[in-house]
Amino acid sequence: MIERLFSSRALYRTLALFFRYPDEPLNPRLISRHTGTATKSVLREIRKLEDAGIIRGWSAGQYRFYLLDRDHPAHEGFQSVFGKAMDRTDRAGCRLMNGGERGLRM
Repeated sequence: MIERLFSSRALYRTLALFFRYPDEPLNPRLISRHTGTATKSVLREIRKLEDAGIIRGWSAGQYRFYLLDRDHPAHEGFQSVFGKAMDRTDRAGCRLMNGGERGLRM
């Protein structure tokens, strides 16, 4: 239900993954794999989030990683929304790893 408040499913799922793993640097390919969203859609939403200052990105070799900006004024509001939504669903529709274990793996 909360997913309907966002302009796209990709945006919702991307943000949900960032709030599920707030201390983990994420890259677009990893986000795409764990959310079941096309990489092109993830890149479009990441660009919007970075332009809004909700996430910040940096390059490490040939990869680009992103992390939530906890100093953003809307961070606590998003955290509240996604925390409640994730309690009701399986962490906002993000796929579990093989064998049901939780966590991110490239």
